[in-house]
Amino acid sequence: MPVEQQQQVLDSEEPYWCLDPLDGTSNFVAGIPYFCVSLALVENGKPSHGIVYDPARDEMFAAAYGKGATLNGEKLAPREVNLTLQQCMAVIDLKRLNKTFQSAIIQSPPFCSHRNFGASALEWSWLAAGRGHVYLHGGQKLWDHAAGFLIFNEAGGHARTMEGEIVFNNTLESRSVVASLDNGLFQDWAAWVKKIAAQ
Repeated sequence: MPVEQQQQVLDSEEPYWCLDPLDGTSNFVAGIPYFCVSLALVENGKPSHGIVYDPARDEMFAAAYGKGATLNGEKLAPREVNLTLQQCMAVIDLKRLNKTFQSAIIQSPPFCSHRNFGASALEWSWLAAGRGHVYLHGGQKLWDHAAGFLIFNEAGGHARTMEGEIVFNNTLESRSVVASLDNGLFQDWAAWVKKIAAQ
């Protein structure tokens, strides 16, 4: 669909489906089993229902606004982890961060280790299931985060952009992400991001 038509859909008050039929295309092409199908229903300017399906593991993540999130039908419950930021596994997309952040992460990381999996919707879903502790991404499109953000949010996660704004804003603009399932870790992680951004 041309960008102009996409914008018309967003500008209308009608509900719409936001589909990414293959999130993690590069992984799929390279034979790396980390990709998914992502689908969200957006109503009144925010996602009301979302599913992320991982065919490699036959895992279906799903959520409905205000009704929680599930993994293969089992509820994903909010959780707090007894870890400091220095003990955490971070999920980070380095290539979409500026050089200041790249240098800080490489030279003086505030976490134990980090990974980049390459499929945004599935990264959101894994974080919702407790697979990884903190998340940083420099720019996701609407179809990258619509379903995953809802699943993560309904699992009790905490997320903002690097500027401190709500992640989902129903536009075609790229949105950065700072997130954690654990509120204490989220506060520490967001504070570190803010400190580096000010440099």
